[in-house]
Amino acid sequence: VKIIPQGVRTIGLINLNANRGILELFGARNVEIDGDDPAVSGVDRSLTIGFYGGTASFNNTAVIRIGSVVTPSDSAANITIKNCKIEGPRPSSTNTSVNYGIIIASNSITNQLTYGIRNRDILIENNSFIRCYNGIGSYSSSAIPANAFSNIRIRNNQIGITGTANDFVGSMGIDCEGASTTA
Repeated sequence: VKIIPQGVRTIGLINLNANRGILELFGARNVEIDGDDPAVSGVDRSLTIGFYGGTASFNNTAVIRIGSVVTPSDSAANITIKNCKIEGPRPSSTNTSVNYGIIIASNSITNQLTYGIRNRDILIENNSFIRCYNGIGSYSSSAIPANAFSNIRIRNNQIGITGTANDFVGSMGIDCEGASTTA
């Protein structure tokens, strides 16, 4: 599956239940979301995915959730998210509700930080992240090396760089737990 915009496009929500994402790729395989409009010369970010309006805290939410389902055979694999504008729900620079631009973990709807199993071959590249408490999170258990994530590549992203305080990322740009060099 490949998702690309024709012109400037937005995928957005005003409100969302806790531990959910605007886009959820649970056990998904072979998905590419490329925000570059092919009709525009050069590389651009014509696709925005994010939260708009509303005053809810959006605690424990994510713009995009990538996760394994239950067993290692149901892991998310071969997923690319590139050239997108990721806009979190943080309404102000002082809001501390925990949320993410992109989180790679499990499919739990009771705790989005539940460790995922064997998610692999995921590329997050050339995106901009604003108004998230945390930009990108990747959570796997290192207690069982065979279940660790592999080939998670996060590169050339702009995280909270706008010059406007309310657009800043509030806590961590990138947080990776349980990564393995042997998986």
